[in-house]
Amino acid sequence: MGVRGLATFISNNASDYLQTHRLQDCTLVVDGNNLASQLYVYFSKSNPAYGGDYDRFGCCIRDYFERLKACGIESLVLFDGGYEARKLPTVWHRLKGKIQACSKVNPANQTRKNVFPLFHRETFKLVLSELGVQMAQCDFEADEEIAALAQTLQCPVLSLDSDFFMLDVLYIPFDQLLLSNDGARFLSCRIYQLKRFLNMFGGLQPEMMPLMATLLGNDYVKRNLFDPFFAQIKKLGSKRLSLQQRKIAGLIQWLRRENPDSALQKILHFIKLNERERVKVAIERASSAYSLRNCAIDKYFDLSLIRSTTLQDPETPPQLCDMEEDETESAEEAEGKTKEYYDDENEEEGFEVTDEEMVSKTRIPEFLPEFFIDAYRRCQMPPVFMDLCTLHIYIMQPQKEDFSERESASAVSLPIVRLMTTILLGPNLASRVLLVTRRFKSPFKEPLFKEGQSPPENAPLLHSIPDMSLEDRRGVLLAAVGVNLDLLLPIPSEWRLFFLAVLYWAKQPEFPITDRLVHAVVLSMLLQTVVAPVKKGTSLSNLVSTSSRNLKHLLANLSTPECKLLFGEIYSNNSFSKPSGKSKNAYDISLVHSLAQLQSLILTLHQLNQLLLQPFQSAPMHRLYSGTMMYNVANSLQSRHDPMAYVKTCLSKGPTLFALHAFLADLVLTFAPDTKKIIGKKKKSHPNKTKKDRVAVPENECLKNSFEDDSEESGCENEYWDPNNKFALLRAT
Repeated sequence: MGVRGLATFISNNASDYLQTHRLQDCTLVVDGNNLASQLYVYFSKSNPAYGGDYDRFGCCIRDYFERLKACGIESLVLFDGGYEARKLPTVWHRLKGKIQACSKVNPANQTRKNVFPLFHRETFKLVLSELGVQMAQCDFEADEEIAALAQTLQCPVLSLDSDFFMLDVLYIPFDQLLLSNDGARFLSCRIYQLKRFLNMFGGLQPEMMPLMATLLGNDYVKRNLFDPFFAQIKKLGSKRLSLQQRKIAGLIQWLRRENPDSALQKILHFIKLNERERVKVAIERASSAYSLRNCAIDKYFDLSLIRSTTLQDPETPPQLCDMEEDETESAEEAEGKTKEYYDDENEEEGFEVTDEEMVSKTRIPEFLPEFFIDAYRRCQMPPVFMDLCTLHIYIMQPQKEDFSERESASAVSLPIVRLMTTILLGPNLASRVLLVTRRFKSPFKEPLFKEGQSPPENAPLLHSIPDMSLEDRRGVLLAAVGVNLDLLLPIPSEWRLFFLAVLYWAKQPEFPITDRLVHAVVLSMLLQTVVAPVKKGTSLSNLVSTSSRNLKHLLANLSTPECKLLFGEIYSNNSFSKPSGKSKNAYDISLVHSLAQLQSLILTLHQLNQLLLQPFQSAPMHRLYSGTMMYNVANSLQSRHDPMAYVKTCLSKGPTLFALHAFLADLVLTFAPDTKKIIGKKKKSHPNKTKKDRVAVPENECLKNSFEDDSEESGCENEYWDPNNKFALLRAT
């Protein structure tokens, strides 16, 4: 959630409120959603303008947790689950912010924009699973469970969420944990303890903290609700501080002299008589979010080797009782407050939430079978499933795409979403689901099944999935794509789900793509998952063991010298972005949009695969997908008349890799021959674009010098139909 302005207030006086500590040989409770975001933004050095670099993010995650492990720190990671009904207005407001951020990010400003790719949390979970890190997913928001688990185990929490300043747990803010300790077997950090904070203000009681958080504003309270109250209390502190910082200081001094009952009565005194009951309910509802209950998720962790953390009681710090009073307010601050008031009046237009929903907690529906709940809490089902079950909504998260297009790039995956929703909820409930997507640059909601559309027939029922054979569960997914299993069997198991998405993407007629894009995706994937690992000496034994004879031979014979050469000539030159003012290297948003469609398909097929208890191995995006690499390779191929001949020339020093590329590209193009008939979209003319909107792929960073061949390759229709697959009628169209 977050308490507005509190993190800044604490950090401005860090030496008073935080205690230095050597972190080692202990258990750490980790806020998974928060840490995934912090690592992506501050450490991964990804390029969000190209859809995200999961390879860099994966390395960053691995390095971070291996550093913790080296210091004897065992992590218990908890993730947020679905949204509660009472948080929907905040969800809508944040969705607007995400869409705006995605629409504005470009190669010139991407290092200054916090834009997350679609798979950033799934990638985080998958890498943690590979590292053997214990993790669990809460039914809804995780803050309470994280705090309850940490309090029970006497272990610190790692996050960057100011809500933890309000709770009686040891709390390490993410930016207060230093990883570079010159080989020492401990990590230096600073820990927050509520007791120390309260000691700074004699008379401030711990039971006042939830009220303090509520008055300052969090995800459950509109920012302007208590403006009449704050207008009557003194603002404290230097005028150099922001208005919010002085409000916090003044509020603390006021709360020192009150108890919860007296404070509530005085606060309500400043509220209009006809609004007092509503405000009282809002306070009680928001404050309840900070009440710690028994942890319900602890059974999903092995707690046999828990090591608690104890802080030495420091000398009582000097109390900060007296602060400079300042009752004046600048004109700029007054204008800011007025603007804030009107902004917040309209921020909740997206969802209507009843008073009962605002007060009550969202519960897991009784119709959900035990196998689903267990898999969900083990991070084997996505949080969006809980949104479907409890709120009957499916939120398509925004990504970098072409926002001049009316429809989201994720619209390509709607047939998969409809099938998935029908399996999860059944036809009757599925027909009532709302889709939350975008129209141009604004969030938009509409029925998932529009007029004239109905849920697919013959979809399996949720409770029947555990009893279905592996063949039948695979059949549901294959039928949705329209693919015969025989087509996938030659491919290593780690690649199959990825290629299912590529096949669907290449074949679907509504958003056609070119054969150049197919070649770009295949080549980029091979550079990422084959060339880079072999160059570093990593074995491909897992890929070899699950491949057909032809691919097995090619993968086994891929030499280290060949990969080192290709890595230097092609991989390195296409794995990063540099600004360029050359018009021919202008940022191709249409290309980004097409690749965003592919990412959306990979994500929804990944979710459907999870719902079917993973009949296919999950697609490890950190080994398969680099947005920057894929964009640069695709950009180089866009103008090639014969992309296969061009790739062959580029890989002339890597004949084995070219044979791999030719096999996989032909597999896709034979399945979707119409891609060869499609002429790439012309780049849209944007007369108002400046140089900062242009991108990066200087000429010397293209694959190699172009080689044109006017020969045409012919393709024949090859429509796959499996009469033995009883789910074939589920094909998504």
